[in-house]
Amino acid sequence: MPHALLVLALLVLTPACSLLKVYEFHDPLTAKEHLSLGVSYESEGKPQSAIAEYEKVAAMDPHGDGVTARVFLGNVYAGLEQFQQAEQSYRDALSLNPRQSQALNNLAVLYAKQGIKLDEAESLAHAALAQAAEQDPGRQGMYLETLGEVLLRQERYAEALQRFQQAEALSAHGKPYWLVQLYTNMADAYQGLGQTAEAQHARDRAATLQRETRSSL
Repeated sequence: MPHALLVLALLVLTPACSLLKVYEFHDPLTAKEHLSLGVSYESEGKPQSAIAEYEKVAAMDPHGDGVTARVFLGNVYAGLEQFQQAEQSYRDALSLNPRQSQALNNLAVLYAKQGIKLDEAESLAHAALAQAAEQDPGRQGMYLETLGEVLLRQERYAEALQRFQQAEALSAHGKPYWLVQLYTNMADAYQGLGQTAEAQHARDRAATLQRETRSSL
């Protein structure tokens, strides 16, 4: 048999089962389930796993839970001190929903922590407060603290202290770690105003809350 015919015969005789099969992967989890899984990984101290889950949500549901996922991505990156990635994640969220109060607030926090773009940070914090007043009043205390921190970075101590005091008045249900931050910043504002006794009192309150937080773990 000629060589060409031999090859053809072998192809004809090859069992069908030898053909490669292509399987399409179906993700059994919804976007909300991936979001919850990311939060769980984050709480367990597994940032890379959390990032992977949030990225899945962003791809699956860009305009719904994907906006929240981008905010959460920014939070993880900020915790890892990967500030450029954090900023981009918050901006991605805001490009989809310019009224997303957490993205506005957290981007302001990111700038305040680095001491950069403070004028923009102030505008972002004001915008977050405006959105919280309309949509989520429970976050107003936290956003007031952010605005105070921005003002503190600008050495506008009296204005910063006023915002911290307003935040304190709304802090009945504040989380301990947030209150530690609030009183620490308040102490710095008092110190900037030369009110050393009040500054020490605020530091003492922060230290007490810090101890209580550690003892509850």
